[in-house]
Amino acid sequence: MATSNRQPLKRPVLGSEWKVRFGPGNRFRVFYRVDEREGSVTILAIGEKRGNVLWIGGEEIVS
Repeated sequence: MATSNRQPLKRPVLGSEWKVRFGPGNRFRVFYRVDEREGSVTILAIGEKRGNVLWIGGEEIVS
């Protein structure tokens, strides 16, 4: 069974509802919100996962 790199978040990060993982070892993350009514997607942040730590804009994000 194939799995998706697009996942709803259990706890919102920076107001996002979804994330997508990509890149070598799925180390990059894009956090975004979908507005179905307007048919739009808003990217809220792009980060990099290093080990168990997520970095966005040079800052460690604690979850």
